[in-house]
Amino acid sequence: MSETTFTRTNRGRRWQIATFFFLLISISLLIALIVVATDKDSKDEQPTQRAQGPSVCGQGGSNPSGNTIDLSTPTNPGPFHDLTEEELKNLRQFLENDPQIQATPWSNFQGLPSSYIYMADLWLPPKADVLNFLDNGGQQPQRQARVMMFRGDKNPPVVEEWICGPLPEITKCEMLSYPNRRNPVEFEVR
Repeated sequence: MSETTFTRTNRGRRWQIATFFFLLISISLLIALIVVATDKDSKDEQPTQRAQGPSVCGQGGSNPSGNTIDLSTPTNPGPFHDLTEEELKNLRQFLENDPQIQATPWSNFQGLPSSYIYMADLWLPPKADVLNFLDNGGQQPQRQARVMMFRGDKNPPVVEEWICGPLPEITKCEMLSYPNRRNPVEFEVR
């Protein structure tokens, strides 16, 4: 037997062993997948214990731990509560009627040439004010909204950020100023 024949036979044997192990691992993974899939199906068929009370997607209810989940809109939202439906409606109405901003109502929306509200979210108050309220029983900080406006009515079109408040009855909006960032920015830079 020559050296070349031995090397070819040895390489062929290595491939056979590698193929055998690959096949063994593939079959093992297939069996594990079948076991997991059938186990999940059997769990789906078992009746689950429902919490007492209305559904969680409704107004209230309980989770499996028995904790009450209240999804109703609070009368006095805390400093970290998202904007409520009433606050968003008042904000939109204020921005449409403000002579400085003149947001286009949805009924008149015409795309880029319009001045429209792109986004509105809660503007968080300073941390010291929130800690004073939460830890020391101080006055609750005023809730404000940050609004991003796409101003297609300006030439050239720009994107502006505004701080509006106090919520829910908005009385003023001021252009947001950052120490290290421009506001407004050109529309194509957004």
